[in-house]
Amino acid sequence: QETGQNDLTTVQRWNLPNETDESVAFFSELGPRLLTFSIPPMQDFSIQIGPFKPQVSLSPIASPKAGQKRLPASFYPNLLSTAREKKYAITALSDALTDNILEATDDTIQQLGLSKGNSIKLDPETIELLEELFRDNPDAVSSPGGSPTNTIYGASNLGLRCAYIGCVGNDRNGYAYINNLRDNEIDTYVSIKQGPSATCYTLVSPDGQRTFGLDFGVTKQLQTYEILHSLIQDSHFIHFSAFEFRGEDPLNFSTRYAADVAREAGCKISFDLADSSVIHAIIDPLREFLSKGVDIIFSNEDEARAFCSLEVGRPIESPCPSPPGSPREGDPPPTPSFRRRNHDIEMRAAQFRPMLKYAKMVIVKMAAHGAVALVDDGTIVHSPAYPVETVRDTNGAGDNFQAGVFYGLFKYLPLEKCLQIGNYCASKIIHRIGAQSKVKIRGIEYLI
Repeated sequence: QETGQNDLTTVQRWNLPNETDESVAFFSELGPRLLTFSIPPMQDFSIQIGPFKPQVSLSPIASPKAGQKRLPASFYPNLLSTAREKKYAITALSDALTDNILEATDDTIQQLGLSKGNSIKLDPETIELLEELFRDNPDAVSSPGGSPTNTIYGASNLGLRCAYIGCVGNDRNGYAYINNLRDNEIDTYVSIKQGPSATCYTLVSPDGQRTFGLDFGVTKQLQTYEILHSLIQDSHFIHFSAFEFRGEDPLNFSTRYAADVAREAGCKISFDLADSSVIHAIIDPLREFLSKGVDIIFSNEDEARAFCSLEVGRPIESPCPSPPGSPREGDPPPTPSFRRRNHDIEMRAAQFRPMLKYAKMVIVKMAAHGAVALVDDGTIVHSPAYPVETVRDTNGAGDNFQAGVFYGLFKYLPLEKCLQIGNYCASKIIHRIGAQSKVKIRGIEYLI
């Protein structure tokens, strides 16, 4: 047994000459632990302590392959040195929206007066029409939603310990929202107020495009005094989106307040740009918020283009069409692209560098083109998309992608591998209706 230093943290390493069952007693900041495991011969392993389920797990020490980008050690959550202090990998703050999801034709969306592909606050008359539509359709699906909620739902499925902050009404949807998260092993810190819970009516077009109609109920009434400092101090990341900044409501100010608490507590901030129409509507307060700095910005290409166009004062080029011979289901898995760079995609991603003014890392989801990460040291890393035969619903694809990236970061994996896991998670959610999967996977990095 020897104590060695890698480029991240001090770990305990074992190298045994024969395959064996071994019991190892060790001491950590969490106290004494006894771990029994089986390992192959001549294989290095490290004990990893942190906000995983179970609390103590065994995993091989990952070394980046030639050319792969490893983030600076300071960027990874330091699980070993802060195991006592950090209970949660990710705490999400989000609108507590119950997603009511239904497949609908473009004609139906038009008849309802909704703009396809956008997120729209509903008037009472349209809410009544949608309620009737959903009530008469047995294929409607209901689940807890909100973009940050979808992300921690996926992260919990991968084994990360997560928590949720939000506000629900004292009605059936509100209590169902809380119970659903708890059933998925997510700890809830929820304010319950008199009134209706929020609902998001999601209409999925035949091409997989989503149109959102929103009835916010009481979810925007989360107050600053309901933000628990101890919870944020107990979290490695706090994650939220631009959706929470819509309107001059208490949730807007509570989200900003939570971010200030996180900065003071040394909790990293992950921010999702959410929607291009929201970016245009709130660009000035959004810039003001981001000027204080965040650790990660997630966006899709439309959102990144909208934000950067406003930053540089000119239009950013539209996305290129899907490349000929795009992968289909049954094709071999994509080869990591650091060694075979797609120059066009990386040049395209370089246009999004203005966002690095506000973040240490920017990750842009590019649909059929995969995803790219831009790091503040000038590095650009691309990972191609996974093959998908049939797209039924793109709702939640980006959120589940983010869950996969978070998992990779907490496993200290090279950045390209983090993106690859994210792409895999996204490819599996769009086969079905709904933004969340019930499938729990442990050790996903060994399966793809």
